Amino acid sequence: MRRLLVAALAVVLLVPLAAGSSAQASRTDCTALEPATQGPYRRSDSAGVRLTLGSCTFSLALRGERSQGDYTVTSRGGSSGTILVSHDNACVGEENYPTSYGYAFTRGGNVLRLTLADASDFCEGRMADLATYPFLRVIGGAIRVVYRGGRTRGTFAATGAVEDGGPYALLRRRRRPGQTVLTLRLTGAKGTIRLAETVGGGRSKWKVVVGDGAYAGLSGGGLEARLATAKRLRVTMTGRVANI
Repeated sequence: MRRLLVAALAVVLLVPLAAGSSAQASRTDCTALEPATQGPYRRSDSAGVRLTLGSCTFSLALRGERSQGDYTVTSRGGSSGTILVSHDNACVGEENYPTSYGYAFTRGGNVLRLTLADASDFCEGRMADLATYPFLRVIGGAIRVVYRGGRTRGTFAATGAVEDGGPYALLRRRRRPGQTVLTLRLTGAKGTIRLAETVGGGRSKWKVVVGDGAYAGLSGGGLEARLATAKRLRVTMTGRVANI
């Protein structure tokens, strides 16, 4: 898509706004999003579309192009609200620069969703670019996952690049010469991660097969240490993961 997509992503920061509330946002007098909402995001359908929300500013990177602009929060409550986006340098013209448009946002865990709050956005294509897919907070770095329980189910806790926890379940066990391959599903509060473990033939290894929810597009892996008795299992996984 063209540079307007960049503009659209800027809106992702926005909080719900009443229809027809186009206005002029001030570049010097603004209200920033909470620090927990600021930071880098990627669009759920494409790791190449990156949105970074700062303190009253945004930037969008798309296929080597970057746009930037301003925003101000007009209302908020908990993990939702409305914002006005303006001075979007990817959206020029008499009706678009620096005219402001309102978008509503909701944030749940690592997922940010945007919807148009004004009656219309005259920046062509921006509503579709921002509101068609949710945005996921960028994940990248070291991770530690500890799961414990029985041979087929129990609980896990993840720290580092992913902070989550919940139940796990063994989905499949395959045997091959000198090794066993286990497929495990971790169901956290923010999403689900499916892992493949290779046990035997040296140090046990793990890798991400697929993620969904806040973990869409996740990849990575590493090594693991296993402590097992006839009835109990404790596995510690370390490595690196990313969704970009």
